[in-house]
Amino acid sequence: SASASASASASASASASARPWRFEARVEVPGRQGVACLADGYVTSGSRQLDRLSRDGAVRASNADPFVGWLAEGNHLGDIDVVDDVVYAPAERFAELRGHAMHVARFRADTLAFIGALPLDPASDQEEVSGVAVDAAAGWFWLSDWRRSDRLYRYNLADGKLIAVLVLDPPLKWIQGVAIDGDQLLVSADDGDAERAEHDHVWRVKTPLAARSEVTPELALTQVERTGEIEGLSLCDGGSRLVVDHNRGKRILDGHSVGLYPGYEREISEVYVYRRPER
Repeated sequence: SASASASASASASASASARPWRFEARVEVPGRQGVACLADGYVTSGSRQLDRLSRDGAVRASNADPFVGWLAEGNHLGDIDVVDDVVYAPAERFAELRGHAMHVARFRADTLAFIGALPLDPASDQEEVSGVAVDAAAGWFWLSDWRRSDRLYRYNLADGKLIAVLVLDPPLKWIQGVAIDGDQLLVSADDGDAERAEHDHVWRVKTPLAARSEVTPELALTQVERTGEIEGLSLCDGGSRLVVDHNRGKRILDGHSVGLYPGYEREISEVYVYRRPER
């Protein structure tokens, strides 16, 4: 999260105000883009891969070419969700710092085999697809946009048509993932500058079905071994646990990799596990 345009004042405010989620564990994973919960583990996404893992990070299944046969130009999967044994993944060709050929793809949760994909509604002004959260009971899904992080988009689950655009107040920086928490949403934002050892944050979207929603700080990732880049997130076990994907070691400036930090020979991706505070 080495974005010089991220707001240091917003980060400091979030660190001071975030709710006391209890840190439980850190698990190294292969996926650097997103995470979703299974009953016995996780699915993680990389830019060009999906992996099903046990809770201790052991790989149980992989799809090393999730674009094969349907989106040859695809090069980026974002943060994922799992609903009814189906993995939902935002997929695109990411170039010139924006998304092209944007879809929401579906994969089997057990084998990670491709099922199908919905193209993004051309009526939408979304410029990139960084994360997805599916509400199957309501019949819609949410998409976040890394470029336009002052808003979230809601689409029809059956046909992919745009339902509504939600304006966030205050606007965030570099949204990487979205998750449904009851009648509210959680979003992860790459809003700290790793060059200055600033932590990234999870934010709460209070009224997602309104035209505009207040956004409040939920969690600062102060437990990370080294500040880096927050990615996707997911709620597990009926919402009692929060898992957040995070990368460290690689220097990322405005979406571009510019080498490694001193002391690192490779980028390390990890899932941080938190327990929900008592209400």
